[in-house]
Amino acid sequence: YKCIISFWRDMMNTNRKNFGMRFIFVLFVFGFVLQGSVFAAQQQRRGKQQTNQKRGQKWKAEQLKRTTWYKALLENVNVHKDVVYGSDHEKTQALDIYVPKEAKGRLPLVVWIHGGGWRAGDKALCKAIGLVSKEYVVASVNYRLTNIAIFPAQIHDCKASIRYLRANADEYNIDP
Repeated sequence: YKCIISFWRDMMNTNRKNFGMRFIFVLFVFGFVLQGSVFAAQQQRRGKQQTNQKRGQKWKAEQLKRTTWYKALLENVNVHKDVVYGSDHEKTQALDIYVPKEAKGRLPLVVWIHGGGWRAGDKALCKAIGLVSKEYVVASVNYRLTNIAIFPAQIHDCKASIRYLRANADEYNIDP
């Protein structure tokens, strides 16, 4: 910082023929300061977007649970929440399974893998729950996000959930 000030004083004390050099120096310093402030603003905005996105997902999940059709639908459904299918033993490798209460025999399975580009999302926002009323078993899968595990891990988690569902098909009345 002190070397910049001393350079600026030297430039200002000289005659007018160094005006071009002074002008370039001022532009350089101004650009450097501007770049730093823009970078800081972008980082702050990214943090707010991620926080708002998480809040929005939680809000959507809560709104979905409050709706009357959702409550009416769940009256006729056996819900198996947070069934662990992976070795992680956390909610990141868990799934929710929705089975009709009055299931006769084995039923076809619909697997819901939430969106979010492997970066965000949650199994609670399952939009396929309505298929339970049409005599389907619905499984909503959670997988490790990219901030926890690098890319192929998400595919491996989805495959592991399918293997778990096939292995436990009898327990949930699934037609493998």
